[in-house]
Amino acid sequence: MFKSGQEKRFMLLGAVGEKATKGGTGLMLSLVEFDREKAIASLVEGKPVIPVWLDVIYAQLAKRMQGQN
Repeated sequence: MFKSGQEKRFMLLGAVGEKATKGGTGLMLSLVEFDREKAIASLVEGKPVIPVWLDVIYAQLAKRMQGQN
C-alpha cells in the first residue's frame, strides 16, 4: 500500500463508529480504495470524503529526506 509507483487512489471515508467516545460525534474515518460511487453517496449523506494521494505524500517525504542528508 505504501510503495511508491503503485498509483492507487485512496480516500478517508466517513462512517458511523460503534465505539464513539463519550460526547463524541460517533463518526470515524476509514482508509479505503477510492470508489467514485461510494464517495458521491457519502457526500450526499453529509459524511466527509477526503482524497488521499499516497504517491504524492511519499514523493514529498522522499524529497524532504534527501534534503536532510
